[in-house]
Amino acid sequence: MMCDNGLLKDSRKTFLDPLYEECLFISEALPTTFLIQPGEPLSIYHDDSDINCELQYGTRLIFTHTETYIHTYSLMLRKMATDTAARTFFSSPYFAVVGASSDPAKFGHKIFAWYTAHGLPATPINPSSPTIKVGPTEYSTLPSISALPHPTETGVSIITPPKVTKKVLEEAKALGVKSVWLQPGTYDDEILGYALKEFEGGVGGEEGGTVGGEGWCVLVDGVRAAKAAGRDLKL
Repeated sequence: MMCDNGLLKDSRKTFLDPLYEECLFISEALPTTFLIQPGEPLSIYHDDSDINCELQYGTRLIFTHTETYIHTYSLMLRKMATDTAARTFFSSPYFAVVGASSDPAKFGHKIFAWYTAHGLPATPINPSSPTIKVGPTEYSTLPSISALPHPTETGVSIITPPKVTKKVLEEAKALGVKSVWLQPGTYDDEILGYALKEFEGGVGGEEGGTVGGEGWCVLVDGVRAAKAAGRDLKL
């Protein structure tokens, strides 16, 4: 998406969002507002009125400091992008949980249990154990996502240390996986940037997502995203 300032042509400054590599053309003339139109480039307008709205499509926003504008614009883009990615993720016919565990104290257990509790078809991935248990039920595991029968149709939840996450993402990319969800604590900035750039349904990070504020989490954001994707969840 390229920003096009059709009204203010002087005193432009160019900024670069390091994650999305998007060029922002910002006039030094402030205050400035912009109107977000779905499916269209972002147009910058000058406006002296006070408009207070939420960050969403069709909203005019007003900023009085360039730094605030840059920061808020970047966060808003990332939120919208991740909302879309989360819907794409839950549009997957199948799911896999890398790092699934029998230990109820571990997030690998909690995430896999979330999928089963909501009636979503999920495969546990655990190279160290042939099975895991959730409650009284035992589930057969796969040693890696390479063993998935339909990798291009599978959304992959990842609950692994960052070093392992990087290898899983590279494997997923090679297999043609389109959607991945990185739980908080599974990535660093480089890994997150790779996931968001390389996967259409790449979900992760802290911008705009969770109630808890620790990053996009299936346990917190999963129901909302799944419903937005039209999934009929068992509750």
